[in-house]
Amino acid sequence: MGILSDALRLTPIELPPSQSCTSASLYSLVLDPEWSIINVPQGGYSLGTLLSAARAWAQTHAPGHPHPVHVSAHYLRPTRGGKRTWIEVREEKRGKGFVSIRAELRQNWQEGQEESYDPSQPALITSLIILSTLNPVGIEMMPFLADFGLSLPEILPRASRPPIVSQPSWYPTLHLSVSIFHLPSPTPSSPDFNLFGITTSGRQMVDMGRHELDSVVWSAPDVNGHSVCLASARQVALVVPAEVNARNGRKHPGTSKL
Repeated sequence: MGILSDALRLTPIELPPSQSCTSASLYSLVLDPEWSIINVPQGGYSLGTLLSAARAWAQTHAPGHPHPVHVSAHYLRPTRGGKRTWIEVREEKRGKGFVSIRAELRQNWQEGQEESYDPSQPALITSLIILSTLNPVGIEMMPFLADFGLSLPEILPRASRPPIVSQPSWYPTLHLSVSIFHLPSPTPSSPDFNLFGITTSGRQMVDMGRHELDSVVWSAPDVNGHSVCLASARQVALVVPAEVNARNGRKHPGTSKL
């Protein structure tokens, strides 16, 4: 599998005036199909690309506020791995300590137009991101980690699971909110800064599998056995037959390693 930081790397796009239909800054990348659940890019990975765009935007437009501390995202349609992806970023509100921005992810659906940016295409993911004055490295990976824990249907005892999860299932995210508190750094007291712990819990599952999930990302213990909370997240997801995801891959083949 490739390196996640490479899969989150994007390129700023300069549009000619004739194509500049919005005031947003624009960034582009190809979603890496290796970071997929079955055939659809993992929701946390896709959201991490929006954080990459937010940080790139901040370098130019808000250099004093480079650190995302909170992101709230709505997933409107599945994304496609291996497909040209466009991320628009625009400022919503600016204060002394924080800047609020909106980022939207788009992919062209018309065959033969994958390399052309079309602002009329509907957003697949839309997010509100709050930036502050701190500047840790690798923050774009936090949504991926926060979305990597077990889903509520997987935590429940088998006897308590609804019939819909009796078959192979996929848990597409509808909404994911992540708050970021710390990031690990390589220090003598934290030799395993590339290791993480993830705890998950859930309380509600209704409407044929719609459920919520809370997750917390922890740093690896340091030499004194101490861990810190890196991020916390809450998401709402569905339970969908895995075949729905697999059909997407047959139409748009990719190679998932998750």
